[in-house]
Amino acid sequence: MSRWFRLALSLLLATLTVVVTASPVADPVSVAVVIGEEWLGPRPAAGAVNVRRPIYQGSGAMIVEQQEAQRVIREWWPAPIADARASAMIDGFAWYLAAHAIERVYDLRYLRSAHSDESRAYLGDHIVWSFPSLRLSRSAVIGRDRYAAVFLALERWLGVANLQGAMREVARLPGDRLSGDAIVKTISDAAGQDVSWAFAAAAPGADVGYAVTGLSSAADKECPSPCVRTQVSVSRKGYEIFPGRAAPRRAGFESGDAVRLVVKFADGSEASTRWDGRDDSRRFEFLGPSPATAAYVDPDRIVTLDRNRLDNAIVPPSPTNVPVRKWAARWLVWLQHTMLSYGFLA
Repeated sequence: MSRWFRLALSLLLATLTVVVTASPVADPVSVAVVIGEEWLGPRPAAGAVNVRRPIYQGSGAMIVEQQEAQRVIREWWPAPIADARASAMIDGFAWYLAAHAIERVYDLRYLRSAHSDESRAYLGDHIVWSFPSLRLSRSAVIGRDRYAAVFLALERWLGVANLQGAMREVARLPGDRLSGDAIVKTISDAAGQDVSWAFAAAAPGADVGYAVTGLSSAADKECPSPCVRTQVSVSRKGYEIFPGRAAPRRAGFESGDAVRLVVKFADGSEASTRWDGRDDSRRFEFLGPSPATAAYVDPDRIVTLDRNRLDNAIVPPSPTNVPVRKWAARWLVWLQHTMLSYGFLA
């Protein structure tokens, strides 16, 4: 293939990319407007959407598009909000709902599931480099804003329809009544339950974390043979709680059930239980015919603000026939390419 033919082909592909990117169907502002009206009602008077644009961003980075979508969603509320907590909540919700828009934009542009690419900013955010990675959901917004993480948790706790109806009511609040307490009360009233506990976990400096700290199974005589007693220990690593209910415990009875524990057994069965997450540590016991093979705390990822998800499970190692040398070679090739890219951009 001649050099000129390759150059012409590259220019053609670049032109096609520009055409697809510039398509009004995949325009992030238009998509954000549609989703905003679906959630919040008619769009208020539109303003100029100004964002900080890097010198370069890879095709899958979507950094500029995220900023554009967030600015559009933010237009449903006054630009200056006197109450700092309310302003932070609204900004976080705008990031959360912008993630919905970006997923749709990505699907329209690349005709594949959203967040199939990862991105990394270099040179002071002037160059954004993208590279393919494992598929992620809109959970990626968790790292951007703590209140965005709370709204994602409420989506999973209340359901999308309930959260959408609640936020439509928040969008109708007069500007002079916008406060953190008013927003929480409005969402709670619309959802039919007090959700102040979820927003408390996002307070500045709040630390949330749950972990599985122990898993053991041993023969027992308290049930018909074969009888195995399984003990699972869980602990609260952070000082903030994520209980599922704002009211405190009374007479020793738990208040809330937001933290779920799932235990899987060797015979293929599983058991689950719930906890209000208020204790520093807790031990659960299960009786059955089979030993446990794994234990997971918060498998549904309701606790989106968990500081470390790597300790949310204990899974004993199992034998594998995967050739280790094959994966090691692939990793070395990947590392070589990564270092070359980093050396070029650094």
